[in-house]
Amino acid sequence: MRICCRKRFGLAGIAGSLLLLILATATAWAGNATLAWSASPSGDIAGYNVYYGTQSGAYTTEVNAGPSLNVTVSNLTPGVTYYFAVTCYDSFGDESGYSNEIGFTLPSGTQPTLQLTVSAQKQVTLTASGQPGSTYNILALQNSAPWTVIGTATADSNGALQFVDPAGASNGICFYRLQFSH
Repeated sequence: MRICCRKRFGLAGIAGSLLLLILATATAWAGNATLAWSASPSGDIAGYNVYYGTQSGAYTTEVNAGPSLNVTVSNLTPGVTYYFAVTCYDSFGDESGYSNEIGFTLPSGTQPTLQLTVSAQKQVTLTASGQPGSTYNILALQNSAPWTVIGTATADSNGALQFVDPAGASNGICFYRLQFSH
């Protein structure tokens, strides 16, 4: 019994060392937010739980992330602020206290659109519409390589943004997409 108590107290002591972050892949139209956190310094960590709700400190939903250091939370409502915290648990099921809390509001609005034009000089220009004032990562996929951020652009007050791919003329087949940044 003392071993469990020591572990419980040890886990409680490390809760403050878990650092929770919201990654820049939250998408309002999909209602998703991807969260990541630092690994617990304790040696006997079996996994992590993510807690969230719409009031600070009042978590109504739990997602078990297992041993992963990130999780995507789905079915969130755009325009609503959610508060997230993470705990870790050991192989005995003892759980730490909460990490720092992060509040995040999914932007409301419609799904951004993306159009591509290629000039006679083979300059690739991406024109998009999104949330006014929001910043988007522009990603490219070439030759089965992973998606790569090639730049960022911020939508103006009308929601319009434009980006010129500096390598557009030298690319063979290339796919593009927008990723909400903030």
